[in-house]
Amino acid sequence: MKKIFFLILSVSLIFLTTACINHEKVTRVTLDRTGQITLYVGDSTVLQATVFPANAHTTEVFWQSMDRTVATVSSNGVVTAVGTWSGTSIERTTAIRVTAVCGGHQASITVRVIRP
Repeated sequence: MKKIFFLILSVSLIFLTTACINHEKVTRVTLDRTGQITLYVGDSTVLQATVFPANAHTTEVFWQSMDRTVATVSSNGVVTAVGTWSGTSIERTTAIRVTAVCGGHQASITVRVIRP
């Protein structure tokens, strides 16, 4: 199931990226926070992505959690601490990545999740 999802995502990004060829291209993506965010299981926070230049053909972005057992992220940048990883560890980290649809530029931040 994961492979199908990533295949569909990859094809979609390739299609959208080629649609950007003859327009103002994205040169950079930044997040409103840097470093590391610490959340407790059940907590949420909102990340804001900024795409440069502001007049790019599209400023759409795609959000992704590198480990959804630690934290998830919505299409609006809402990060939620999940804490469903296996094992007895009370904390883990994951990267939350944002990718510009036009150009593929990325930014990421580390999210540390603590479970009781």
